Amino acid sequence: MTIEKRTLTDACHTLGIDPKTLKRWLAKAMVTPQTDQYDQRRKWITQKDFEKVQAMIANVPISPRANQQFHIEMLRTQMEKLEDRITELETWQMRYIKL
Repeated sequence: MTIEKRTLTDACHTLGIDPKTLKRWLAKAMVTPQTDQYDQRRKWITQKDFEKVQAMIANVPISPRANQQFHIEMLRTQMEKLEDRITELETWQMRYIKL
């Protein structure tokens, strides 16, 4: 299973904030961005860390566009989890039928 990553640029666009603001929020949430192994200039955070920052700043209003993108991404994530669960259940069903 791969770790879902977000570049800091992507996180800024999603939240509708300036990179300096994101860096301050990351520091408050005690999240350290990781460096890309192929390009030291690129920094990223895990989806879990991104959600941690989002939860921390939930009281800070964000732009409507960023809010819409967030909901779209949340729906995509939920769809992926449902698809994985369906696959898992189908696998178990096939095992059960063989018994």
